[in-house]
Amino acid sequence: MATALISGEIFLRPGVNSAEQQTGPQEAVQLPRQSQNLVGVAVAILESVPYSALPEKVLFGALHHPALRLRKPILLQTERSAAGINVYWEEIQEFGTGETFSTALEDFGQTLAELYLHLDACESPLSPYLLTVRNKLADYIEVRPQ
Repeated sequence: MATALISGEIFLRPGVNSAEQQTGPQEAVQLPRQSQNLVGVAVAILESVPYSALPEKVLFGALHHPALRLRKPILLQTERSAAGINVYWEEIQEFGTGETFSTALEDFGQTLAELYLHLDACESPLSPYLLTVRNKLADYIEVRPQ
């Protein structure tokens, strides 16, 4: 196989690192002309929103609180906003936000734990709505045995 010399550039044989290592006469080889036979393909963009790795719904089951634990997972809605990611529990209208999906879930867990502890310790009479929220939270959260 010969070396190709085209407009001052040398193309080497496989396994040869430099022109000095190349043995034999250097021949000018004209490479075959390449043609482009492009076929037009119609492409339809069905959705203007790029695909997202963010799920529409998620089961939340990781309450990181030393005194509390979840009895069952909580179904959360997720959405992307200009501020980041939001997770939302529709049943009690509670949410968490963050720059990432993980931080939004962590914020939700902290908010949920604080709400549960506050409503559980509240000695003053609660409104009917807060009583409903406290009962719903009691269905999902329990105090860890000491």
